[in-house]
Amino acid sequence: MHVEKSQPDSSRISLLLSALGAARWIKPIRALIEHFDGLDDYFDSADDIPKRAIAQVLGSLEHPLTDEQIADALSHLDCFTYRVKSPSALWNPLEQSFQEFCAEHNDHVQIFQWDVEYPEPAVIKKWLLGQINTDGCSEIGGRKC
Repeated sequence: MHVEKSQPDSSRISLLLSALGAARWIKPIRALIEHFDGLDDYFDSADDIPKRAIAQVLGSLEHPLTDEQIADALSHLDCFTYRVKSPSALWNPLEQSFQEFCAEHNDHVQIFQWDVEYPEPAVIKKWLLGQINTDGCSEIGGRKC
């Protein structure tokens, strides 16, 4: 598959998903990226930024793919190794956006990187697959878009 690497990451993601026959993933990936919006400046490496990391992962996959394979690949992104915590709570990027969490805790948060993903990859994978199912379109159970 050939998709121009100089494309902006969000355009590149859409093109990669289309080339992989997985355009149904655009909405769930967009939701995931939105949950990390505002955290880009805190990543140690530009490659950890979700848009860039997702584009890299998708660029390494080959058609045909199942939804499980895509979800598994995305569940191990380095952005999930970053933690944001307040004195009373730990941010879960599957439940709310970074910006909502910061606003809820009056910007009294600490940001750091850990050596494992949070939530666990199995939880992330289940969430991602649930986002596909929510749209009523999935390869799971033999249904295809």
